[in-house]
Amino acid sequence: MNKTLKILIAAVLALFIGLNLFLLYKEDNKIKRTSYVQTWKKAKKEDLARTLPSKGVVVPSEQQFVQHDPEKGSFNKFLVKEGEEVKTGTPLYSFIPENSDELAARLEAEKTAVQGAIDSTETHIQSLTSYQSSIESNTPAASDTVEAETNKDDLKAFEIEKEIYQLEADQSRLESKLSSIDTQLSSLGTSESEVTVESEIDGTVQKIRQDLKNPLITVSSSAASVEGILSENHRKAVKEGMKVKVSAQKGKGKSSGELADVSSTPEMEPHVKKKSQYTYTASIENQKPFTLIGSHVEVQIITKEVKDAIIVPKDSIFKEKKKHYVYVLGRDGLVHKTKVEAGAASGGKREVKSGLKAGDAVVLKPEEVVENKGPFFTPLHAGKVRMSEFIDMFEDKKWLIPFLTGIKEG
Repeated sequence: MNKTLKILIAAVLALFIGLNLFLLYKEDNKIKRTSYVQTWKKAKKEDLARTLPSKGVVVPSEQQFVQHDPEKGSFNKFLVKEGEEVKTGTPLYSFIPENSDELAARLEAEKTAVQGAIDSTETHIQSLTSYQSSIESNTPAASDTVEAETNKDDLKAFEIEKEIYQLEADQSRLESKLSSIDTQLSSLGTSESEVTVESEIDGTVQKIRQDLKNPLITVSSSAASVEGILSENHRKAVKEGMKVKVSAQKGKGKSSGELADVSSTPEMEPHVKKKSQYTYTASIENQKPFTLIGSHVEVQIITKEVKDAIIVPKDSIFKEKKKHYVYVLGRDGLVHKTKVEAGAASGGKREVKSGLKAGDAVVLKPEEVVENKGPFFTPLHAGKVRMSEFIDMFEDKKWLIPFLTGIKEG
């Protein structure tokens, strides 16, 4: 092949390539470039939760620290052992009163105070219950204009329900204390020379001080909770009542729960050169996997939850000029750039508030699309294709358009 022929062939190739590039990138050209979309996924309707990870430890939900007052009398004997399970009303120890009449007067005064606290708590519960009923009865019919007000009422109702629950727990403890006082008064009214002190909770005797120093006996409740620590930044994002998910670090134990208490003061003395940390306590609904006090757990605090949201992979959403878009694979064989309103994100997923519906096929990697409203093709995974999908494809005559276009371009 002589030199002139080589130059001629090179010129023809250059002209061919240049002409194709010109046609492809010419603004008003009508040739559509085909996108090879390797990965795509259908938008789904599901719940989305934004979570905050934390580590915790299993602790007793409640503890009773039994104190002995020497002014009431002389210690006699322990009636339980460490590790022993007790019920409310189980005798824990006994003492010999120095002056029965004086002790009876003191116990009567304690009884009056406790009974007053019970009555006050009952009145507060009734008042809150009445207020809660008024909120529920005044809830308007659902509509866009009243949605914000309804959400505020729901929040109020939740806070009231939480406060009622706490007051009922307080009332139960006060009633147990009242029962214990009555038992002591009954002992004084008989010929018995000793008075017994009872447990006010169901649980296990965790510690007994043989040296008779207070607290004389520590009883830990049978129910368990989780205690953990939050950083200063994380403390700002959480509040009491938020739902949590608890899982054992070793084993398969899992449970739901909620934040029962979040400290508003740092665990240690505040210092300008040290980061503050805050403690929290979370309840556990499924107690069975978390009976071992002191075992460590993983906690996910749900800071935001969206029900029945349209969810897509987070990376499928891209941003242009402060607006969010996704590429949707249309049934017409074309890729459509679709504007969406993006919402909450969590764990590689993101909520789409508007612009998509469940079942829309979304391109996972937007960079694979070379032209909006251009044709596309995807890899065929023969093993995953069902006969029903073939039937649907051939019933829809629109498949002929891209197919014949492909023959024409070929």
